[in-house]
Amino acid sequence: MIEITTNGPGGTTVELNNLLGSNDGGEWDTVNISVNIPAGTTMLTIQILSEDRLNTGDLEASLDWSGAGLAVREEVPPTLDGRITGGGSNFTVEDVRITKGLQLQCDLRDPNNFQINWPGNSFHLLDLTAANCTEDPDIIQAPPASSPSDTFNGSGTGRLKTGGTTDLNATVDFILVDEGEPGGNDTARILVRNGNGDIVLFVENILKKGNFQTHKD
Repeated sequence: MIEITTNGPGGTTVELNNLLGSNDGGEWDTVNISVNIPAGTTMLTIQILSEDRLNTGDLEASLDWSGAGLAVREEVPPTLDGRITGGGSNFTVEDVRITKGLQLQCDLRDPNNFQINWPGNSFHLLDLTAANCTEDPDIIQAPPASSPSDTFNGSGTGRLKTGGTTDLNATVDFILVDEGEPGGNDTARILVRNGNGDIVLFVENILKKGNFQTHKD
């Protein structure tokens, strides 16, 4: 018997009996099974049970097993027009102060500037390679929004100066959120890696002594 189980709100268990009966030769079966996977499913379990539950008198089966996995990416909403400007400070969990200044375009066109500084180190954006500007329905900007978006999710490459050396192959990934004026709840998530892929800076918290502001084009 083959038992297929999906979890989640619409989870089901399907039992398929007597599919393995040496139908393609001695001790050989080729079986293709279509499975409906409900929305919200996070796990699919397949069990092959070699037992005679129906009391047919058939011998138990032997088998080889091969499998494959499927992952579906969450749909990314299309980017909105606009840009984000501002700066200010964040503090890491080690209480290291990170300062920054920026002007970034949702459609990647120039100018794009992002300067990040922390004690003895700096990152300067050379190329904004990806940008996605979206509107989070849970964020109510007050006063009313000056832009159709409030969240800037982006990445790029740049020049990293650290430990007395310069690395021109560093990267940055970031999420900047404008929660409205005067900026007391604006947040930044910033991850900087050197050219070898090693993390040299990570910070994720509320902006201090500064402000992000989204704008219309």
